[in-house]
Amino acid sequence: MYFPPHLMMRTNSHRRYCAAEKRIAVDASDAEQFCCNAVDLNRQVFLNGASDSLKARLRQAGFTPVITHCRVHESRWRGQVLTLN
Repeated sequence: MYFPPHLMMRTNSHRRYCAAEKRIAVDASDAEQFCCNAVDLNRQVFLNGASDSLKARLRQAGFTPVITHCRVHESRWRGQVLTLN
């Protein structure tokens, strides 16, 4: 998963490393929920949150989305930190 506006600003190298049919673009609302930081474990994708559209696209690609409902905390050392509830 990737957030296209972010990568377009930096590089298009994701196109060299990952075939188009394996890439799943997320929109701004999903990016704000840290969906691009998802963890895949045996085709179960653990996410902080996800839109219905993204969950449907993940299922269509053969994954099972698992929503963890993490909380976002501000950290004075490293910006934002996710913790499981």
